[in-house]
Amino acid sequence: MQLTRWAGLLFVGLLVVGCQKKASQPAGPVYPPAVAPTPETRDRIHRLAPDALIGQVIAVLPDQHLALVADLPVQEFKIGQILCFVGGDAVNTGTGVVVHIGPDALHVRYEEPQPGGRPPAVGDLAVRFKR
Repeated sequence: MQLTRWAGLLFVGLLVVGCQKKASQPAGPVYPPAVAPTPETRDRIHRLAPDALIGQVIAVLPDQHLALVADLPVQEFKIGQILCFVGGDAVNTGTGVVVHIGPDALHVRYEEPQPGGRPPAVGDLAVRFKR
């Protein structure tokens, strides 16, 4: 009888321990660190696509998948146009769609990053190719 009681207590103890959430598990997806593009990255894009419009990500709202893009001629954009985000070493980090045009910045809704990728980060470039 006492062996059965100990076995029952051991089972309950293991059940409680096994059901606890592990503190070391990350809460959400883990992305590689952001590397800011260099000035040479902007120059390289202009050499390859002279008519490209290039801005810079100045803020990001990850929970809403929004990036604020400035330092570009907003009057050249329309809602629904697609931009490419470019990080360090001219790595494309994804795309987004213009959802709002402010007086000096664009609100761009970006897609969920591909596996191994990352969302746009402050300092990334946002590029619209005209052709």
